[in-house]
Amino acid sequence: MILLCFRVLTCLLLPSQVTKQGPTDGASTLEVQNTTLQTSLKILHEKVGVIVGALRAQQCAEPDRVDHQLLRRVRKIVKQLPAVDAGTFAQTHGADTLDALMGAYLSAATQTTCALTDAAVLYGLVFGDRGNERSRRFNF
Repeated sequence: MILLCFRVLTCLLLPSQVTKQGPTDGASTLEVQNTTLQTSLKILHEKVGVIVGALRAQQCAEPDRVDHQLLRRVRKIVKQLPAVDAGTFAQTHGADTLDALMGAYLSAATQTTCALTDAAVLYGLVFGDRGNERSRRFNF
């Protein structure tokens, strides 16, 4: 029997210049999803490395010491994996990432524009042409 060991990876969230939403302590939804994806891929990569190491050990093992149950489990997992062209996947993933970043940037720009528009309207109400009367009433 071959012992398989795993460890849990953690990742530090870094602040970025995208809009901050929700109760994630200053991290945007995009940052949280990206970090989760990166952590999941790192853990998956490590687990696959352990499985590949176990399979290599099985190749070198004597025929009576081969763990057939492990080989059956690996075969079952491998049959479930889709066949993916690495170049196409990388290109598609890159395009999807750029689209998500552009969406986050446009969202931040829209929220900033809305805040500035609200400030301009408020300024116009208080200090505009009719603002002199209102400014005296509001003690400005």
